[in-house]
Amino acid sequence: QRQMCIRDSCNTLRNIGQGTSPLNTVGKDIHSLTQSLIQPVKDLQIFKNILLEHNAITFHLLHEQRETLLFIIQELINNSIKHSGASEVKVQLIWSTNYLELVYKDNGKGIPHDAILNINTKSKGISNIYARASKISQSYGFESDYAYGTKFNLHLNRIK
Repeated sequence: QRQMCIRDSCNTLRNIGQGTSPLNTVGKDIHSLTQSLIQPVKDLQIFKNILLEHNAITFHLLHEQRETLLFIIQELINNSIKHSGASEVKVQLIWSTNYLELVYKDNGKGIPHDAILNINTKSKGISNIYARASKISQSYGFESDYAYGTKFNLHLNRIK
């Protein structure tokens, strides 16, 4: 039954990401959209804890930036569900006046080094994350350790 819940959760997240879900990004802020991605995972209780943190500062993101961030967060959650064995996930949206930083952390088993380097890997998830991140940022990457899990950071400069 847990495997069915995991499959359903991943499919829900993919549908949201592909626009085949009722989730509409027009006119919505990244906080509420991210919460809409996380809620089905919370409801299925796949993780002991999945948390969205953000500060009160905000600025307008372009539609492409919002959607790309959502796709990245969706893929990170999918990877945690399918591969990490994590019990806790934290998504942080840290705003300043000039940038937004996405920090995603899980306490799972980490990602193999060759997959992080995107070398000889079958992982489409990591490749998709890198491809999407490169569209909106020049500062992003993974840190991973078997003992501590995985962390992904993306720094998105404000477009003025």
